[in-house]
Amino acid sequence: MAIHIKIIIILCILFQVGIVSEIKSQTNYYVSPEASGRGDGSSPSDAAYYLNSSFWVKIQNNLKSDDVNVLMLDGIYNSGTLTLNYMGNPQHKLTVCAVNEGQVEMWVNSETLYHINMRGTQNATIQGITFKGDCKNFSVACWAGGKKTARNIQIINCRFENLTNAYYGGIYFANADNVLVKGCTFLCRKRSPCTHDIFR
Repeated sequence: MAIHIKIIIILCILFQVGIVSEIKSQTNYYVSPEASGRGDGSSPSDAAYYLNSSFWVKIQNNLKSDDVNVLMLDGIYNSGTLTLNYMGNPQHKLTVCAVNEGQVEMWVNSETLYHINMRGTQNATIQGITFKGDCKNFSVACWAGGKKTARNIQIINCRFENLTNAYYGGIYFANADNVLVKGCTFLCRKRSPCTHDIFR
Protein backbone atom coordinates (compact mmCIF):
# COMPACT_ATOMS: atom_id res chain seq x y z
CA MET A 1 0.00 0.00 0.00
CA ALA A 2 2.81 2.39 0.93
CA ILE A 3 4.55 1.64 -2.36
CA HIS A 4 1.37 2.44 -4.29
CA ILE A 5 1.01 5.76 -2.44
CA LYS A 6 4.61 6.65 -3.25
CA ILE A 7 4.04 5.86 -6.93
CA ILE A 8 0.93 8.05 -6.99
CA ILE A 9 2.80 10.92 -5.33
CA ILE A 10 5.64 10.64 -7.83
CA LEU A 11 3.20 10.61 -10.75
CA CYS A 12 1.42 13.69 -9.36
CA ILE A 13 4.72 15.53 -9.02
CA LEU A 14 5.71 14.64 -12.58
CA PHE A 15 2.29 15.74 -13.82
CA GLN A 16 2.56 19.07 -12.02
CA VAL A 17 6.05 19.65 -13.37
CA GLY A 18 4.76 18.92 -16.83
CA ILE A 19 2.01 21.50 -16.45
CA VAL A 20 4.40 24.13 -15.15
CA SER A 21 6.80 23.48 -18.00
CA GLU A 22 4.02 23.78 -20.55
CA ILE A 23 2.87 27.09 -19.12
CA LYS A 24 6.40 28.48 -19.02
CA SER A 25 7.08 27.40 -22.60
CA GLN A 26 4.64 29.95 -24.04
CA THR A 27 5.26 33.70 -24.01
CA ASN A 28 2.92 36.52 -25.04
CA TYR A 29 4.00 39.84 -26.55
CA TYR A 30 1.87 42.73 -27.78
CA VAL A 31 2.15 45.01 -30.80
CA SER A 32 0.15 47.99 -32.04
CA PRO A 33 0.25 50.51 -34.91
CA GLU A 34 2.35 52.76 -32.64
CA ALA A 35 4.50 51.95 -29.63
CA SER A 36 3.11 52.73 -26.20
CA GLY A 37 4.65 52.88 -22.72
CA ARG A 38 8.07 51.20 -22.74
CA GLY A 39 7.40 49.87 -26.24
CA ASP A 40 8.93 46.50 -25.47
CA GLY A 41 5.77 44.45 -26.12
CA SER A 42 5.66 43.02 -22.61
CA SER A 43 2.04 44.07 -21.99
CA PRO A 44 -0.82 45.82 -23.82
CA SER A 45 0.14 49.12 -22.18
CA ASP A 46 3.77 48.64 -23.31
CA ALA A 47 2.99 47.44 -26.83
CA ALA A 48 5.80 47.44 -29.38
CA TYR A 49 5.56 49.14 -32.76
CA TYR A 50 4.68 46.31 -35.12
CA LEU A 51 7.47 47.06 -37.62
CA ASN A 52 10.20 47.43 -35.01
CA SER A 53 12.98 45.17 -36.32
CA SER A 54 14.69 44.94 -32.91
CA PHE A 55 11.46 43.63 -31.43
CA TRP A 56 11.29 40.84 -34.01
CA VAL A 57 14.94 39.91 -33.38
CA LYS A 58 13.95 39.45 -29.73
CA ILE A 59 11.01 37.29 -30.76
CA GLN A 60 13.27 35.07 -32.86
CA ASN A 61 15.67 34.66 -29.95
CA ASN A 62 12.81 33.69 -27.64
CA LEU A 63 11.68 31.04 -30.12
CA LYS A 64 14.83 29.11 -29.28
CA SER A 65 13.23 28.09 -25.99
CA ASP A 66 9.52 29.05 -26.03
CA ASP A 67 6.42 29.16 -28.18
CA VAL A 68 5.70 32.84 -28.79
CA ASN A 69 2.36 34.58 -29.37
CA VAL A 70 2.57 38.08 -30.84
CA LEU A 71 -0.83 39.60 -30.11
CA MET A 72 -1.98 42.49 -32.29
CA LEU A 73 -4.07 45.06 -30.46
CA ASP A 74 -7.12 46.60 -32.17
CA GLY A 75 -6.30 49.19 -34.81
CA ILE A 76 -5.30 49.97 -38.37
CA TYR A 77 -1.77 48.88 -39.26
CA ASN A 78 -0.79 50.91 -42.30
CA SER A 79 2.92 51.71 -42.09
CA GLY A 80 4.21 49.05 -44.48
CA THR A 81 5.06 45.38 -44.91
CA LEU A 82 5.44 43.18 -41.86
CA THR A 83 8.58 41.19 -42.73
CA LEU A 84 8.93 37.81 -41.03
CA ASN A 85 11.66 36.44 -43.27
CA TYR A 86 13.62 33.44 -41.96
CA MET A 87 11.73 33.53 -38.68
CA GLY A 88 10.54 30.52 -36.73
CA ASN A 89 11.85 27.47 -34.99
CA PRO A 90 10.99 23.83 -35.75
CA GLN A 91 10.44 23.10 -32.04
CA HIS A 92 8.63 26.28 -30.97
CA LYS A 93 5.69 27.89 -32.71
CA LEU A 94 5.32 31.55 -33.66
CA THR A 95 1.73 32.84 -33.71
CA VAL A 96 0.87 36.34 -34.91
CA CYS A 97 -2.78 36.97 -34.23
CA ALA A 98 -5.39 39.61 -33.53
CA VAL A 99 -6.45 39.94 -29.92
CA ASN A 100 -9.96 40.53 -31.28
CA GLU A 101 -10.63 39.02 -34.68
CA GLY A 102 -12.09 41.57 -37.08
CA GLN A 103 -10.63 44.51 -35.16
CA VAL A 104 -7.15 44.39 -36.66
CA GLU A 105 -6.77 45.73 -40.20
CA MET A 106 -3.58 45.82 -42.24
CA TRP A 107 -3.40 48.34 -45.08
CA VAL A 108 -0.63 49.11 -47.58
CA ASN A 109 -0.32 51.48 -50.53
CA SER A 110 -0.15 50.61 -54.21
CA GLU A 111 3.67 50.59 -54.29
CA THR A 112 3.94 47.97 -51.54
CA LEU A 113 4.24 44.35 -52.67
CA TYR A 114 2.85 42.57 -49.57
CA HIS A 115 1.11 43.07 -46.25
CA ILE A 116 3.13 40.22 -44.73
CA ASN A 117 6.22 38.67 -46.24
CA MET A 118 7.34 35.26 -44.97
CA ARG A 119 10.41 34.12 -46.84
CA GLY A 120 12.00 30.95 -45.50
CA THR A 121 9.69 31.15 -42.46
CA GLN A 122 8.80 28.01 -40.52
CA ASN A 123 6.31 26.84 -37.90
CA ALA A 124 4.23 30.03 -37.93
CA THR A 125 0.54 30.93 -37.79
CA ILE A 126 -1.17 34.13 -38.94
CA GLN A 127 -4.64 34.43 -37.44
CA GLY A 128 -7.65 36.76 -37.25
CA ILE A 129 -6.29 39.66 -39.35
CA THR A 130 -8.19 41.60 -42.02
CA PHE A 131 -6.12 42.61 -45.07
CA LYS A 132 -7.19 45.62 -47.12
CA GLY A 133 -5.72 48.20 -49.43
CA ASP A 134 -3.70 48.36 -52.60
CA CYS A 135 -0.90 45.82 -52.17
CA LYS A 136 0.82 45.31 -55.50
CA ASN A 137 1.35 41.53 -55.65
CA PHE A 138 0.01 39.46 -52.75
CA SER A 139 -1.40 40.14 -49.33
CA VAL A 140 0.53 37.32 -47.66
CA ALA A 141 3.58 35.87 -49.40
CA CYS A 142 5.03 32.61 -48.14
CA TRP A 143 7.97 31.24 -50.09
CA ALA A 144 11.45 29.84 -49.98
CA GLY A 145 14.47 31.96 -49.16
CA GLY A 146 17.36 30.54 -51.13
CA LYS A 147 17.56 26.87 -50.17
CA LYS A 148 15.46 27.39 -47.04
CA THR A 149 11.92 26.22 -47.72
CA ALA A 150 8.99 27.85 -45.98
CA ARG A 151 7.21 25.16 -43.99
CA ASN A 152 4.50 24.47 -41.42
CA ILE A 153 2.59 27.68 -42.12
CA GLN A 154 -1.05 28.28 -41.15
CA ILE A 155 -3.31 31.16 -42.23
CA ILE A 156 -6.44 30.98 -40.07
CA ASN A 157 -9.64 33.08 -39.84
CA CYS A 158 -8.26 35.96 -41.89
CA ARG A 159 -10.18 38.23 -44.26
CA PHE A 160 -8.94 39.53 -47.60
CA GLU A 161 -11.08 42.47 -48.74
CA ASN A 162 -11.03 44.82 -51.73
CA LEU A 163 -7.48 44.13 -52.80
CA THR A 164 -8.15 45.94 -56.06
CA ASN A 165 -4.48 46.44 -56.95
CA ALA A 166 -3.20 42.93 -56.19
CA TYR A 167 -2.00 41.49 -59.47
CA TYR A 168 -1.70 37.90 -58.28
CA GLY A 169 -3.96 37.37 -55.28
CA GLY A 170 -4.55 37.09 -51.56
CA ILE A 171 -2.10 34.38 -50.46
CA TYR A 172 0.99 33.16 -52.26
CA PHE A 173 2.73 29.84 -51.59
CA ALA A 174 5.90 28.90 -53.46
CA ASN A 175 8.28 26.14 -52.33
CA ALA A 176 6.25 25.97 -49.15
CA ASP A 177 5.63 22.65 -47.42
CA ASN A 178 2.82 21.63 -45.06
CA VAL A 179 0.65 24.74 -45.36
CA LEU A 180 -2.92 25.25 -44.19
CA VAL A 181 -5.51 27.92 -45.01
CA LYS A 182 -8.57 27.59 -42.79
CA GLY A 183 -11.65 29.73 -42.11
CA CYS A 184 -10.48 32.58 -44.35
CA THR A 185 -12.78 34.88 -46.34
CA PHE A 186 -11.81 36.29 -49.74
CA LEU A 187 -13.74 39.32 -50.99
CA CYS A 188 -11.34 40.47 -53.68
CA ARG A 189 -12.01 42.12 -57.01
CA LYS A 190 -9.80 40.47 -59.62
CA ARG A 191 -7.36 42.81 -61.30
CA SER A 192 -6.11 40.38 -63.97
CA PRO A 193 -6.54 36.80 -65.24
CA CYS A 194 -3.58 35.91 -62.97
CA THR A 195 -5.43 36.92 -59.81
CA HIS A 196 -6.44 34.12 -57.42
CA ASP A 197 -7.55 33.95 -53.81
CA ILE A 198 -4.71 31.50 -53.20
CA PHE A 199 -1.85 31.41 -55.69
CA ARG A 200 0.47 28.44 -55.71
